[in-house]
Amino acid sequence: MVNFFKSVLCFAKTAILSLLLICLVIFMVNNRDIITIHAQPLPFEIEIRVFVLMIFFFLFGMSFGFLAFSKNMISGFLRNFKDRLKIKKLEKQVVKVSKS
Repeated sequence: MVNFFKSVLCFAKTAILSLLLICLVIFMVNNRDIITIHAQPLPFEIEIRVFVLMIFFFLFGMSFGFLAFSKNMISGFLRNFKDRLKIKKLEKQVVKVSKS
C-alpha cells in the first residue's frame, strides 16, 4: 500500500514538472522577440530576447523579496544557533562539575 502511494506521488510530481516545462517552453516561444536596451549615460546597447529579460527580472525580484523579507527567518536561525552553542557549553560544564 505504501509503495502505491509513493508511485502515485512520483507520477504526480513528474506530471506537474512536465506541465511546468511545457508552459515554460510556450512562454519562451511566445516572447522570443528581440528588444534593444539603451544605457543612457553609457554608450552601450544590449540586444536581448524578451523572455530572457522577463526571467531575469523575475529571479531578481524573487531574490530581493527573499532577502528583504527573510529577516525573521535569519534571526531565528541565528538565535537557535546561539542557543545550541550555549547548551553545549553548559553540558560541558555539567560534565566537568559532575566529575569533580
